[in-house]
Amino acid sequence: MSDLPKRVFSADVPQFKQNGGVLPDTEDTELTAFLDDALQEIYSKSEVPPPCPFCKSTNTGLASRPHARLPLPSFLCRTCRLRQFNRVTGTPLMRLRAAKLPAFIHLLSQQMSYAEAMRRLGVDYTAVENWTKKFRTWLLQLDPSGKWEARVRLGIKVRPHIQCPYCGLEGEKHFSAFLVGQRAIRCPDCNRRFGLKNAETMIQKPAELKIFYEPSSDSKIVPPCGRRPRS
Repeated sequence: MSDLPKRVFSADVPQFKQNGGVLPDTEDTELTAFLDDALQEIYSKSEVPPPCPFCKSTNTGLASRPHARLPLPSFLCRTCRLRQFNRVTGTPLMRLRAAKLPAFIHLLSQQMSYAEAMRRLGVDYTAVENWTKKFRTWLLQLDPSGKWEARVRLGIKVRPHIQCPYCGLEGEKHFSAFLVGQRAIRCPDCNRRFGLKNAETMIQKPAELKIFYEPSSDSKIVPPCGRRPRS
């Protein structure tokens, strides 16, 4: 995963709603359109047989047309012992609730928490977590370069890495509430709170946003910030 394109985050977007406000819309419409096309293809009701997902043979035929119990056409492969399948077979999206997926893909690129996605979709945490994992895997299958998978930001948390303009500590800082017109951060060493834009101006260097928690991998992927020894 280290060779994949880098994810881009904005420091101006809060992870959670502030004081009853609304989160800004950070949807990547290009990723949404790419996934929408991919969903339409695998959930298509076309009766033209696709290649077999098991052996990749094109010696396939229609097994059954869509009907009330099975809304997608099914096919059979004559090469691997008449195994039946549909277009979703063999993808990470098997057994997912198809009706919710069009709404979900609008959130996948958003810089928001799983809790907010749960609220908007009316599902539980486990569903959002599972769908995110499945879609990230599917995106890498659709495009192994990782260009599209790197646009997924749902549930991923970042922290700014910048030198503290007061005590000089380099490295990870913590986001705090907003100051006037800018995101505030706190230094874990001197505990001073200051505006991110002000700090960038004072040290004449932009902050770098790094992932510190990625829920789809269930682990912190950046070591916690070290503290300077106190004199």
